[in-house]
Formats: sequence, C-alpha cells, structure tokens
Amino acid sequence: MAGLTLTGFETKTLAQSKAELDELFKNTFGVSLGSEPDGSIPPDSVAGQLVGLLADREAEIWEVMQALSSSFDPDNATGKALVALCALTGTLPNPERKSSGVVVLTGDPGTVLTVGRGVSEATSGARFLTTAAVTLSLDSSWATSTAYAVGDRVTNGASPARIYQATVAGTSAVLGSGPSGTSSVIADGSVTWTYCGEGTASGVSAVESVEAGPYAAATGTLTVIDTPITGWLSVRNLADIKVGAYLETDAALRIRRENEITGNANGTLDAIRAKLLRVGQGGANPVLDCVVFENTTMVVSVDGLPPKSIEAIVLGGDDQALFDTVLATKDAGIESHGNTAGSSNDSAGFPHVVKFTRPTEKLVWIELDLIKDVGRYPLDGDAQCKQAVLDWHTSANGYTFGKDATVWGISTSLYKVPGVLKVSGVRLGFAPAPVGTADLPIAIREIARFDSSRITISSTGGTP
Repeated sequence: MAGLTLTGFETKTLAQSKAELDELFKNTFGVSLGSEPDGSIPPDSVAGQLVGLLADREAEIWEVMQALSSSFDPDNATGKALVALCALTGTLPNPERKSSGVVVLTGDPGTVLTVGRGVSEATSGARFLTTAAVTLSLDSSWATSTAYAVGDRVTNGASPARIYQATVAGTSAVLGSGPSGTSSVIADGSVTWTYCGEGTASGVSAVESVEAGPYAAATGTLTVIDTPITGWLSVRNLADIKVGAYLETDAALRIRRENEITGNANGTLDAIRAKLLRVGQGGANPVLDCVVFENTTMVVSVDGLPPKSIEAIVLGGDDQALFDTVLATKDAGIESHGNTAGSSNDSAGFPHVVKFTRPTEKLVWIELDLIKDVGRYPLDGDAQCKQAVLDWHTSANGYTFGKDATVWGISTSLYKVPGVLKVSGVRLGFAPAPVGTADLPIAIREIARFDSSRITISSTGGTP
C-alpha cells in the first residue's frame, strides 16, 4: 500500500493512479466507459483524457511527498535538505574555495600594478587575479662572492635584463656574470637561483582564481599577462598554486557527517579526533587531517609523550579554535602535549595552557630519468609527468602524516602519461640535486611536501 508504511514511504506510481481513476470513473459514470479490450477507458476519449490529466497531477503530488519524506533521511536527502539535517549534529558543508598562490611580477622600475591584474596558466588558460597593489622596485645587480639568502632577487646585468630569485642560500661564484637562462634550477657557486622574469624591477602579489574550484598551475606556468600595461613585462609563480575546491558534494557531506557523529562523546581518542576534524569545516581554513596519541603510563613514552598525556597532530585549522577544542574534549587531569602552545579558557573563565603538534613539512626533491616513445610522448610530456607525481602524492601521501615518499609510488604514477616506456632512474632527497635511490622515510610527526619546482625530468627516446 502506497504512503507512509512501517518500512518507510512508498510512492504510488503513475500507472497505479491511472488504474484507480479508471475504476472511479467507471463506478461513477458507468462501466461502459471502459471499452478497451482490457476494460480500461480509451485514452483518446473525453473520460480517458480527464483520467490522464488527473493521474499526472496526482503523480506530481506523490513525487513531492516522496521528496519531503526523503528530506528527513540523511541517506536520501539532497541539497539544502541534507545541509539542514547535517547542521542538526554540527556538520557543515565545506564551502567552495578559490585556488590561490603567489606570483613574482617583473618589469620596469616604478611600474604601478593595481589590484585585479589578470594572469593565466599557459596551457589550461585558468585565470587568476592579483589581490594586492604592487609597485615594481629596482633589484640589485648580481655580484661575485656574495652571500645570498633564500628569497633574494637580483638582475643579471645582461641584455635583455632578467631577474632571478635565490631558492637555496649560499655564496655566489667567484667569477662569471651571474645566473642566466630561464630554468627553475640555476647553480651559481653554492647558491641556487630560479628565473623570475624579464626586466630590472620586481614585486610580489598573492593571486586567486577568478572562479572557485580546483584550478591548478604548476610552478612556472602562470606566465600569461591578460591585462597588460606599459612597464609590466613578466609574471611567474615560483611554487605550485594551492588548488581550490568546488562546494562539497552531497556524497562527501554524508560520509563526513557519519564520521563526526561517531565522535560526539568526549575523552576517547576517536572523540577527540572527530571534534578536531570538525574545526574550521564550512570555513576558509578547515582541518585537513588529524591523529591523536596517548600515553597512559606513569613514565615518559619512547616518543616523548609525558605521563598521562595526549598529543594531537593537526594539519590545517586556526590555532585558537584548536586550543579551545582540545581543552573542551580531553579528560580532566590529562595533559595536552605538542610543539604548538596556547591558552584556552574553561566555562568558568579560568585559563589553561593547551598544546598540540603541527607536523614538520619535509620538502622533497625528485630527479627522474625516463625512456619515451618519441612518437607518442606529448609536447608537454614533462609537465604531465610532474603533474602525475603531484597527483599521486596528493592521493597517496597528501594531507597524511608519516607516509614515506616511495620510489615505487613515484615510478608507477608516470606510466599514466602516454609514451612513457620505462622509468630508468628515480633519485630522491631533502635537498636539491638528490642522489639517493631509496625511499625517503617520513616520521609520524612529519608530512612530505612535493612541488613541481622540485621535480626534474630527463627523457631520452627509446624503442617501444
């Protein structure tokens, strides 16, 4: 029977509505209306057309009732109805976020660049806008035997003039004319430079995508000037753009709601982790991952936790919100431990010292040797290979603590690129020009960080 039953809501179908109306019309106006061989009312008759119109309207009403019933079921509710249900237990959908990053702008001294100057990714055309006004300032000329720090920018004195930024601190060469070319890795004595752009002056601005969503721009690809003005010669991102996101899907919101409901209690490790994972959800800086450890003994643990203490390792989220959450969810008398300390007030207004741990970011440099099928390897094959490594890192290791950077994982990710015949060499390290061929260990309080600017690819032709 259609309607609200013991097993849930059952919708009456259009065919059922039509059959019931057929019987109602025949009982009211005479069985002679049902002149079809099966006894039904002919659909092209006046009575049959009325039955059809009424059945369609009735079906619409049943559909509305079905939608209303589903709106109270988290497994079936969608859109605003699902958001309202999730809000009852404190789960809010993660909002859409714009992709963002930083670019170096170069050109002539004194050039004024207002907010909202447009730049694009060279291949995809993804558009970004600057978020700060910048006046290009004259950079100093490169000099021999000079100590340079990370972030220092110089001109090379060549014609046309170019600007370079130090990515590894050191002392410049005793002889020579300084960095040259447009590479992202340029050796000069013990300094490493990256190319920034053309000109003698530079400035820095944050950028964000015009629209919210996962718009990517690997290092050195945000180079197209969409809104040119006199004196602005180049733009370049020296690190990968932080990819944004679309509005969280209904499916993802349902899963997160289930995970958070399991942590509605206080005190247990699962409950503490669940509460921390809620911090910042629905905002611009949500917690991305979290693990919680405890020491139940009366002595310091082998990994440094004090007696009767907990340690939360957290990626993302605002510090104060995390301090407040740890205090509100841990058991009384249990010490919080970590490398980030702050204060939080209890319900009576008394302050407490609260700690948690921010993971140590381990920057990974990668050198890859490939054998390729020249006929199938794309023109932008090297860029695709870098992106394949970054995609693997994000899915396998991204936002996850203690996951090693593995030679196997990096190698296998490359075979998705057309024309890659063999990965003949993989060298990994925590510094430029790596020579190691073994996996890089990442401790539980660390997280591996990949960036296309730290991936170098050498490819040679081979026979399929």
